[in-house]
Amino acid sequence: MWSCDPYSSGMGYVNKRKWDEREVTFFYRPDGNTEGKSIGWCKSNGFFEVEPGFWSGNWYWRHFPNAKEEINERKRQARLEIRQRQMREAQREP
Repeated sequence: MWSCDPYSSGMGYVNKRKWDEREVTFFYRPDGNTEGKSIGWCKSNGFFEVEPGFWSGNWYWRHFPNAKEEINERKRQARLEIRQRQMREAQREP
């Protein structure tokens, strides 16, 4: 994960995704409510992206104990689909 210093253009990468610190994202609060916050605000307050476009703190994992497993399963499924697509494309090549 790469991020920028406060004197740069405000652009960086989070989870291999380009971001702008002014971009507004969803923030999951400890009380269970969500609100819009900028990515810069989330990062400067020590929060992290739990899923693309969705930021929170460590309480997120307490509120959603199966979230890590579900996220990892979606990633595994996506990798499997990519491999299957690559195999089909390789079979089509002469």
